[in-house]
Amino acid sequence: MDSLKVIEMNGQKTIDSRLVAEALEVRHTDLLRKISGYEEILLNAKLRSVEFFIPSEYKDSTGRILKCYMLTKKGCEMVANKTTGEKGVIFTAMYVEAFNEMEQQQPKLPTDPMSILRLTYEALGQTSDRVDKIETDVKAIKENQSITPGEYNYLNKRVRSRIKEIKQVRDLTLTAKQNSHLFHAIGRDLTAFTNVHTRSQIRSKDFEKALQFINNWEPSYTDLQIINQLSLDI
Repeated sequence: MDSLKVIEMNGQKTIDSRLVAEALEVRHTDLLRKISGYEEILLNAKLRSVEFFIPSEYKDSTGRILKCYMLTKKGCEMVANKTTGEKGVIFTAMYVEAFNEMEQQQPKLPTDPMSILRLTYEALGQTSDRVDKIETDVKAIKENQSITPGEYNYLNKRVRSRIKEIKQVRDLTLTAKQNSHLFHAIGRDLTAFTNVHTRSQIRSKDFEKALQFINNWEPSYTDLQIINQLSLDI
């Protein structure tokens, strides 16, 4: 084996016991038995065994789920101290090199005041950008929010009132069909003015504008001619 692979597990840097057994040139089952013994001793001494050996599992080539351990740097140290001779020396060199290489790959935070200040400024700038985006999104949602049911009902009430005012001013006595066309005309013009398909889609920001439009609305010449024609169709 050329090197040991260090991986993160439960927030700790660890090495799989299978790789450790391979590096020590021992059977994995024998290493597991030794680690179980170390684990029992640590627990009896009321020490946290997971700081040395983290129980884990793996699936073998036949699909069986088998036990293994993930060894922390402390765990590797304990195993190395219990291994005598050349194997112990080689394993110690391998695990120390593996953990050191892993630590070198981790990004190091600066310690000088100017670099810390620069990183803080950049972080604040990124946070500010995110806040600005959120505020922009919220503003867009509010601006495109449809009128409330209460506002919708009030607009409908004003439409009915405006039709009544127009009929009174023009002294119009309309049939149901003529009356329907007049309501259709004001509804058509209102949705076109507010750039929506239906009255319920009018945006809250356009409520006052829609209300003013209704209050000032007058039927077009074409609509009046259609209404007159409808009286002849009776």
